Amino acid sequence: MGSQQTIILVALGIYALVMVAVGLFTSRKESPEGFTIGNRNVGMIPTMGSLSSGFRDGAGLVFWVGAGATFVFGGLLWTFLGVLVGLLFFSLVGPKIREEAQRKNYITIGQMIRDRLGKNTEKTTSIIVTIFAVMLVSMQLYVSGNLISTITSLGVNTSITLVALIVASYVLVGGYSNVIKTDVIQFFLIISLACLPFVIKIDFEPFAKLENYKGYGLSTNIAFFLIGALYVIVSSDVWQRVFSARNEKVIRYGFPLSAITLSIMTLSLFFLGLAARQYLPTETEWGNAFFLIFEYEALPKYVLAYVAVVCIAITMSTLDTLSYLAASTFLKNILPEQYSDKKQTYVKLTRVSLGAVLIIGSCLATTIGDVVQFIFDAASLLFILTPIYVMVAMGWFSKNNRTDLCVAVSTFISVAVYIYMFMQGYFSDTIMIFVPVAVNIVLCSLTKIFTGDKKHA
Repeated sequence: MGSQQTIILVALGIYALVMVAVGLFTSRKESPEGFTIGNRNVGMIPTMGSLSSGFRDGAGLVFWVGAGATFVFGGLLWTFLGVLVGLLFFSLVGPKIREEAQRKNYITIGQMIRDRLGKNTEKTTSIIVTIFAVMLVSMQLYVSGNLISTITSLGVNTSITLVALIVASYVLVGGYSNVIKTDVIQFFLIISLACLPFVIKIDFEPFAKLENYKGYGLSTNIAFFLIGALYVIVSSDVWQRVFSARNEKVIRYGFPLSAITLSIMTLSLFFLGLAARQYLPTETEWGNAFFLIFEYEALPKYVLAYVAVVCIAITMSTLDTLSYLAASTFLKNILPEQYSDKKQTYVKLTRVSLGAVLIIGSCLATTIGDVVQFIFDAASLLFILTPIYVMVAMGWFSKNNRTDLCVAVSTFISVAVYIYMFMQGYFSDTIMIFVPVAVNIVLCSLTKIFTGDKKHA
């Protein structure tokens, strides 16, 4: 093993020990309420840090580093406009929802859907959320496992298992509270990557060339905007940040401000791609650039070790969030209520569920091929829930059995459309991932028109 690999391994080992130590230390006096939803007392900085670090995941890592390495900046502006719209939506509707969540002890958005619409829609949406969360868990494990495998002598499967064990060591003991606390540490690590230009020389000339910002056509530009907006709105972990916020100000101002920190994080990934470009083969494709940085040791050894730690922090910040989301949604919204109505029982079952999620995610991680296509395919499934989340949050549905059943059936139909389009390969055109979404918007709107005001509950 060369000195470069040794330095990187030591850096990664120190980072892992810090995460585990923080998780164990802070969970010693953790209450069941802290384990489940952070005592509903999460402040401005932790909320912003958790939001922005959660959005910047493994797929984004591969995508934006590759964009910087190949001078493809066209999707950045459209995506961030969408993200800002999504965060402003929460800034407007979030404060009242937070009050209701405190009053009714919500942990997941599925519980709010059940109270405002009905159990059929709760079960249907929660199954989709759980599937999506597990898929995204596998994505983070894939990226982090392949990164460790690239820079060490460990195999990919061993590396994936190692990352899963590290995350399990602090999430299982502290639950949601440890997700937030470690996200704050990871947030400062991730955003520090913006200092890269002060450490190594970076050629910023590509930023000054207008041709690098050209769009990909109207339909693709719209698709990038919608991806940014809808991903924020339908991410169930974002709703959990609403439920756990300390007060109205955290939501009103913290959510839109997190767009700034997320922008800085994304620019820092551009910087990384630009810095490494001069050392990579000229024919490098943008989807491969991230892993080649480590394979070719394209940066000074101490800088590369620091970058490796930051990249692992990026994947783990999303990994722990989604693992808890999958476990909590499964327990609170899919299993019968009696299994999780008591907090102590919920804590015990959550630990079992978290372990199961990480095991399943590790197995799925070995089957991923194209990392970016995988995230687009997974996101297109989650986006189907957009009209339900928005209409429920805005109070546009009247709760009755007929509406509940119709919305659940509408979602099943939209999922069927998704499966058909996925099997036929229609999602190769990015805008097409929104066809199942449009189907559910139309069906939910028709349900609202024809059944929304007829009380049958």
